Amino acid sequence: MMRKTLSFVVLLMLLLVIPLSAVAQTTPTEPYSGGGVTETTIAPRIDVLSAGLTKTFTATGYGTNCTWSFGDDSTGTGNPVDHTYAAAGTYNVSANCGGAVLGVQITAAQALSTTGMDVLRYVLIAIALLTFGGLLVRATRPAKVYA
Repeated sequence: MMRKTLSFVVLLMLLLVIPLSAVAQTTPTEPYSGGGVTETTIAPRIDVLSAGLTKTFTATGYGTNCTWSFGDDSTGTGNPVDHTYAAAGTYNVSANCGGAVLGVQITAAQALSTTGMDVLRYVLIAIALLTFGGLLVRATRPAKVYA
């Protein structure tokens, strides 16, 4: 019983203490091809780096001369290019780079953010859970009998 209670308290504490944050997608790089390995090329594509409703679009393999349509009646030029969406949703993004047309469907969502007060709240909850868990474990121990 004590192990189950302690495991539950630790699991609950981890779920509450781990900060929630937006995870940025990383742009894959070309693998190393030194030596006798045949060099590989990266297929043309649009890479997206996300931070909530703000996105950075890169047409991989193309220069800076790209015209973009962001799917929300906005356009932009350059490569890479940043765009902030006014609302969460699914958008079809296209890039015209020197005659080549690339496209990708993205989902924009409001990023979760934590402030100092949010972190303080989680720390206080964790302390309360640890205290409660310690008291619960202590209360479930059998009493020692001295003869």
